[in-house]
Amino acid sequence: MNEQNPLLYTCNCTITAQDYKKAVHCFPSIYWINVLTLSFVSLIVSAIVAITGSNLITTISTFICMQIFFMIYCKVKAGDIAERDFSNRLKKNLLSSEYHLEFYDDCFIRQTTNVTARIAYSDIKKCVENEIAFYIKIAGYGIIILPKNQCPPEIITFIRDRYNDTGSNPQKKIKDKSTGTEAFVKSKKRRMMILFILTLLCFHGALATYTVAVRYFDMQKWIASVLILIWLIIPILSIIYGFKYNSAGLKCTKNIVAGFILGFILLVYGGLSFIASIVFVVQNNLDGYSSEYSDIYEYSSIINADLPENGELQILDIPDDADSEGLYYDHTIISADYQYEDTSALSDSIKNSDTWQPYKDMDSAFQIFMPFIYYTDKNAYISIYNKTLNSYNVLPDNSGEYEIYSMMYDSKNKYMEIQKFNFNYVKGES
Repeated sequence: MNEQNPLLYTCNCTITAQDYKKAVHCFPSIYWINVLTLSFVSLIVSAIVAITGSNLITTISTFICMQIFFMIYCKVKAGDIAERDFSNRLKKNLLSSEYHLEFYDDCFIRQTTNVTARIAYSDIKKCVENEIAFYIKIAGYGIIILPKNQCPPEIITFIRDRYNDTGSNPQKKIKDKSTGTEAFVKSKKRRMMILFILTLLCFHGALATYTVAVRYFDMQKWIASVLILIWLIIPILSIIYGFKYNSAGLKCTKNIVAGFILGFILLVYGGLSFIASIVFVVQNNLDGYSSEYSDIYEYSSIINADLPENGELQILDIPDDADSEGLYYDHTIISADYQYEDTSALSDSIKNSDTWQPYKDMDSAFQIFMPFIYYTDKNAYISIYNKTLNSYNVLPDNSGEYEIYSMMYDSKNKYMEIQKFNFNYVKGES
């Protein structure tokens, strides 16, 4: 270039698609970039699955299965993808298979028929050597391949002397600013490994936190959902520090990939849980719900079973015009969720009660008194209390208006529902 920076060595190189195919296996980050690119397809498909009404487990399972498929696909097909990419770019004249290299003390120059690039050695992120070539990865530029059979021996020695056996540029090594040793590097590697493990475990930790908060601390679900979102800090840190130390020479690609995947799962799970809980609370307030569990004891004498001490209770008053058929009016729905409670006493008392019967054994004539019949499990228990007649599971002998308490208990899902309404019964139409 000039007298202060004289030309050291030169060579001419010609590469093929096979050379390019072998190069991608030297740089794992290329594999992970392909996986992350295909992750957008997984996100789009998962979003479509969620929009179609599938539950959260199905949505997350779809995303995970697609990611596993893409990870295997990219691993098996990485070389073929690179070979096809090389051929396409060569046809479009976006790269050249022949180039001339000039090496100087602080940089080297790569010349093709269309482009001349000056590349400082400090811009080289990694250099990998195998039995046939050197593969040099340049920040923001790509990969340069130097086949050994096309390089003079002095160039091979020059490259080997400049790079250590790990392929890292000595000028780019992270060092402790105060001591100048590499102890700092080992410390960061340990910390990034710990962060990687925490990232893998964060979803399980979030679920455990949510369960403990709701079950043992009686926390409202929308607040517990925020605790899930707080766990996002771990994958976010994994992504940030992964990019930071990856560019500095540490292999942290796994932190970045795990951060994106687990971060997405936490965001979807926590976000949907939070939104659903908020919408439920707001809708309850608008529709006249009551959430004091003690209100259920108003109906304990009618239920005629051993109720748990705690649970989630919702009481909803249904407008008369909501029933298009005009069958039910003064309609109230009382629902009790015992998901996190011990319901063994409740189940036993219902099974042994004279006022409760298995749904599968109920006479079909009683279905007109069961508004919840469309979502009742066949193994649930039913009790129809006619307050007007003070009788259980008995059809009226005469037509008329009756106050009905139609009760259902699903022991599998630990769920009880009472529908209180006035009903104009016409004998012979049931």
